[in-house]
Amino acid sequence: MRTSDRKNKRKIGLVISILVLLAVIVYLIGSYVNRYNERQFNQDLAEEVRMETVYATEVSEPDVIEENEEEIAEEPESEIEAVSVDVPIDFETLWEINEDVHAWLSIPGMDLEYPILQSDESDVWQEFYLNHTIERVPSEAGSIFTQHYNAKDFFDQVTFVYGHDMADGSMFGRLRNFWSADFMAAHPYIVIYTPTNIFTYEIFAAVTYDDYHILYYTDFENADEFQAFLDNIRNFRSLNRLWNEAVEVSTNDRLLILSTCVDRSDHRLLVGAVLVDEQ
Repeated sequence: MRTSDRKNKRKIGLVISILVLLAVIVYLIGSYVNRYNERQFNQDLAEEVRMETVYATEVSEPDVIEENEEEIAEEPESEIEAVSVDVPIDFETLWEINEDVHAWLSIPGMDLEYPILQSDESDVWQEFYLNHTIERVPSEAGSIFTQHYNAKDFFDQVTFVYGHDMADGSMFGRLRNFWSADFMAAHPYIVIYTPTNIFTYEIFAAVTYDDYHILYYTDFENADEFQAFLDNIRNFRSLNRLWNEAVEVSTNDRLLILSTCVDRSDHRLLVGAVLVDEQ
């Protein structure tokens, strides 16, 4: 081969390498910009739909009737009317974006606030929102979602909520922090808002577990199967597990399980919480 041919091939190879490198850089920049925009959208959405609990108190003075002391005694000193917003989430605004929103998830102290969606698609796993935003736009981060194996009202015995473990900490990317006893003690509750109720759950476990579809293979209405699940996640052999013995859990309780991926593709991180208050 002539020297000039070798030089031309090296030049072509160099050009191709540069083009590939540029393509990778463009992809990474585009991915970063998309993730930044999605995070900003979620933050703005949380601020928009979060309503403070408002107490409106109106005090009206009674009419004074000097002539009749009995009427004065029977008349109340004041009439106080308290009006409260029971569910401080503006679901109307959320439904304008997507009617698949059925709840709102909040972990106090973590700045973790997301809408929860459930698709009406007919496939067995219902994972549309695994890779789509609330605006139904394709996204590697996806959304926080449930599947049709659970009712949307959170009255099932055990409700699973799914989300990605994102490296930037968004979605369920910070659930790994619950492997720390100090972190769990500092962030003990999960709050679920639905259009009609507020459910408060106390976290009792953060464990790595098998990656099988628990709702598909477990009948939680069966006390024996329910107990077997509790025993399995409690005794599952893993370096990454924490069980808070101070929180009582039984098959009579209603549970919330947050589920996300971990480094091993055949395992999941489950953060379990038990219902302690319902409004």
